[in-house]
Amino acid sequence: RLHAAAILAHHDLTPLAAWFTGHEQLRVLTQTGVAADIIIGLLRGQLGAADAVRRLRRARRDSNICWLGLAKRRLRRGEIAAALRAIERAEAAPLPDPFDAAVTRGEILRRLGRGREAAALIGGFLDQPAFAALARWQLDYWRTTAPAAPWWRRLLERSA
Repeated sequence: RLHAAAILAHHDLTPLAAWFTGHEQLRVLTQTGVAADIIIGLLRGQLGAADAVRRLRRARRDSNICWLGLAKRRLRRGEIAAALRAIERAEAAPLPDPFDAAVTRGEILRRLGRGREAAALIGGFLDQPAFAALARWQLDYWRTTAPAAPWWRRLLERSA
C-alpha cells in the first residue's frame, strides 16, 4: 500500500486491487490467462477498473501465487488450518520462489507443533548456493524465536 501511495503521489493512475499477489501481479495476470484482456482492455478504454478487478478476482483461484498469498494472510491471522489448505493448493504447481513457499509452510508446521519438519524443510535449501544464507538465517531465527501467537491473542494481551 505504501509503495502504491508513493507512485500515485507522482502519477495520475487508477489503482487496481490485486489481492494476494504480492509483487507478482503481472505474473498472476499471465498465469491466469487474463493479462492481454485486462491490459489491452484498459489501454483501449474498453474495460473499466472495476471490471478489470472483477476479472482478476475470478481468475485468481487458478493462480498458485495467489494461493500462496492467501496462505500468508491466513498465517498472519492465526488461521492455521486455512493457511495449511491454502499452501497445499499453492504447492500443487511449481512456484516462482520455492523458498518463500517453504518458509510459509515451515511456519505453518511450527505453529502446529511440528518444528522438526519445518527445520527439515528449510534444511533442504542449505546445499543450494542461492538459498543457503537465507536458509541458515531462517533456521537460526526459528531456533531463537517462539511461533507467533494469532493476531487476536496479541490484541487481547495488549489490552490486558
